Amino acid sequence: MSDFSHVINKMLDKSIKFIILIILVSACCVFMALFFRNTIKSILMCTIVVILALLSEYIILKADFSYKVKVLMILFVSVILKIIWNINTCSYPNSDFKVMYDIAGDMIKGDFSGMKGLGYIARFPHLTFTVKYMLFIKFLAPYHNILIMKMINISFSTVTVFIVYLIADILFENKKKSMAALIIASLFPTFITYTAVFCGENIAMIFYVLSIYLFLKSWYSKRNKIILLFVSGVCLAVGNLFRMVALVMLTIYCIYILVYSKKSIIYRLSSIIAIIMPYLLIIIIISSSLQKCRVTERPLWSGSEPKITNILKGTNFESLGMWNERDAQFVEKNLGNYTKLIVQCRNKIRHRIIDQPKLKVMFFYMIKLCSQWCVGDFGGCLWTQKDVCEGNIILKISMIGTPIFQLMFIIMLVSILCGIKKESSNKIYLLYLIFLGYVVLYLITENQSRYGYIVSWIFVLLAASGIESTLSILKKIKSL
Repeated sequence: MSDFSHVINKMLDKSIKFIILIILVSACCVFMALFFRNTIKSILMCTIVVILALLSEYIILKADFSYKVKVLMILFVSVILKIIWNINTCSYPNSDFKVMYDIAGDMIKGDFSGMKGLGYIARFPHLTFTVKYMLFIKFLAPYHNILIMKMINISFSTVTVFIVYLIADILFENKKKSMAALIIASLFPTFITYTAVFCGENIAMIFYVLSIYLFLKSWYSKRNKIILLFVSGVCLAVGNLFRMVALVMLTIYCIYILVYSKKSIIYRLSSIIAIIMPYLLIIIIISSSLQKCRVTERPLWSGSEPKITNILKGTNFESLGMWNERDAQFVEKNLGNYTKLIVQCRNKIRHRIIDQPKLKVMFFYMIKLCSQWCVGDFGGCLWTQKDVCEGNIILKISMIGTPIFQLMFIIMLVSILCGIKKESSNKIYLLYLIFLGYVVLYLITENQSRYGYIVSWIFVLLAASGIESTLSILKKIKSL
């Protein structure tokens, strides 16, 4: 290991420890609050289901099955949990997802107004492919499209769980930790609850994790390194079409290659080109084609509402950087003048950050960090149950989750802390860099727990990295 990468590793260890500690403290506060936000019935029922799932997976592990059969059976348990969650709530597209769903229906009828001028998708063209996906499903199944989308969500989420397991296999080269990653992923509340939500992340995530898998595979493969990097870039581009925040991962890939590769500078540069080129080509060609066919008026990455409005909402102290009526109304009033709106947003942001006491600004960003990452299901319960009448929910759960979900997340955070500095390989630092990249992104932009969902799989892998240390500490505590 070079001196430079050693210094970087030390900085990353300290940064991750600091951030996870902050999240852990805030997650514990949420855990306590959840006892007052849920009924005794919902707390007991959710706890029983989780315990039964854990017992089932424990029996599978102890049974005399082959390793592959155990993996398949744990995946089956994961599918059952997802189905139970979807049966519990008759969810329907809500909020932004309802707008997209309705626009998809309008497009089938020949009304493309949502894609033009100041229509919703024209303002946020990065949502184009989610709308196209909904349109396709609605066209194929006019009466059962909701059910089909949920089935796709369950299927994609299950495959994501399996890919996370494959990543763990490369990452740790340790079957116990790989199996731990599979078990954690199969029970992870976020992967379960979001199967009933109609967001683009459900499609995007499978391509994000597949990209990571191929990137790591290329790193330690003796053959086809460049081809694997190329395909990794392709997967990341496809994922980006459904959740356009993949630029963070692309940037981290480049940084990781430059810092950690021991090959020549020419090889490093060729590796970076191999992963960037397909990504850019796919995004640019698809965006240009949509404009040429007059499906969209602007590039996928640049809507009729400037991106800076998202940063404006993210700097609102009163709303903790979340969506708020005040900033939303200001944007609506000034949407007609693109350049003027950018200038006005810059002035407002500058006033909020520079003209405020530094201590107040630091406190704001600390609270924003906590609120972004402290909810154990990343808003899955909220977006499943939002706008659903009580008659369509069998067991009502608090919008910020249930104690057992939060407890699982807290245990994962403790395991992450236990795993810091325990891995001898540099591979884990790829995950650290990606997580920190998204932490910075969401500190700058609008704050919403759902936004962390796209990178939530990192918590599963980091928790698996510390599982042996966590179990060792528990044994020592028991022996006291």
